[in-house]
Amino acid sequence: MSGSEFGDNTSISGSLAVSGSATFNEESKDVDFRIESDNRPYAFYVDAGNDRVGLGCFIAPTHHVEIQHEGGDGDQGLMIVRYDGAVYTNNLLGGVGFDNADPVAGIPSQILEASSYVAGYAAENHSITNKGGYLVFGTADIGDDMNTATPERMRIDSAGNVGIGTTAPQNPLDLYEMGGLLLGISILNNSGGSSSTSYAVTTSMAVPTNRWKVTFTAPASGNVEIQFQGYCHSDTSSAFDFLYLGLSDSDTYNSLGTRYEKKVRVPSTDGAGSSHDIITHSWYISGLTAGTSYTYFVGTTGRNANHTWKWGGTDQAEYPDLFIRALSLPNTIATD
Repeated sequence: MSGSEFGDNTSISGSLAVSGSATFNEESKDVDFRIESDNRPYAFYVDAGNDRVGLGCFIAPTHHVEIQHEGGDGDQGLMIVRYDGAVYTNNLLGGVGFDNADPVAGIPSQILEASSYVAGYAAENHSITNKGGYLVFGTADIGDDMNTATPERMRIDSAGNVGIGTTAPQNPLDLYEMGGLLLGISILNNSGGSSSTSYAVTTSMAVPTNRWKVTFTAPASGNVEIQFQGYCHSDTSSAFDFLYLGLSDSDTYNSLGTRYEKKVRVPSTDGAGSSHDIITHSWYISGLTAGTSYTYFVGTTGRNANHTWKWGGTDQAEYPDLFIRALSLPNTIATD
């Protein structure tokens, strides 16, 4: 059919073939355009008076663009499908861009050049049994023009890890230039028993128990802070009976160097026969391989054997839990 016109209330039953271009409602009248399917009276519907379009609708749409569904197989909303043959790792599957209709520059030709976008990618070569994917979120910098690729700001990888400022998150939340995320923790409390556990310090550096450790996965920055907190009783008034803590990569204590072995307590000189302290200390570790699992142990020693670490116990007279934590540090760290 070519060159035909229909009145304001035209109805067509059966098939319709149009050869060439076709314009509906060229005079911009308040008349609707509707195509019915077997089960949906508004399978495709244009509400001219309210500027609304409906797809797969049972009733007239109430939004600018509306898709209605029943939640069944093949009937759950909108699916963006790449259809150009094989799909390989890091291929763009589709996305949504947000921008404006600039009267001079126009609209970007790619969603990855939009003012902001959400895009889906293949995380592996796709097949019937492999459909791994990841999502990226991008926002343009102030002053970027429409032909500039919009930077990626956040990614959710195929394992569900969220990365901000990194395209390779290694933990459930990985912030490349922000620290403070808890990567791992060990809490020693004598398994919830009523009494405490203790370790009498010797004059040789040793790991009191193989539970004096923390295990974690290195973040994208590769920088980590190890924190220790524990209760110590000292039977001394000597001003020279120092207490030390050290970091090890083995429970038999393998020193990581003197940089990681520090004096953490200097006894008071007030003449008291003993003292009790909550001891805290931190170590900074850099250059770790992102995504690799690490375990570090804490060792301890004293100049003389006059110190006892105590932890746990539910009785009021017992001692605080002992904590060893691993926290992420940002990629950029100011040092002296």
